[in-house]
Amino acid sequence: MTMEREGSITFWLRHQNVDWYKDENSYNFGPFAGAGISVHIVKHPTRKLTLDISGPFGKTHSFNVQVPECSPKGLFVAITWKDNSLRLYLNGKEIEVKTFVG
Repeated sequence: MTMEREGSITFWLRHQNVDWYKDENSYNFGPFAGAGISVHIVKHPTRKLTLDISGPFGKTHSFNVQVPECSPKGLFVAITWKDNSLRLYLNGKEIEVKTFVG
């Protein structure tokens, strides 16, 4: 299956420990995979998230970002790709954009 040149994936990131996003523990989420994309997320004791995303543009991309405040529902993650740009949104806010030469 080939990956589309444009697409998106959204999901809620949750843990049974409701304070996971602000404590000093590490948490390993994933990998989650489907429809040609896989996502692996690690929350580090420093409150940083590492997101490894494979699929868009035929490559693996990494984001290293600060964990924002989360609601009781968890952290809402959206990843979009189009026109050689990969965008990461957390709780509805664009956090980082990676642009690639096509």
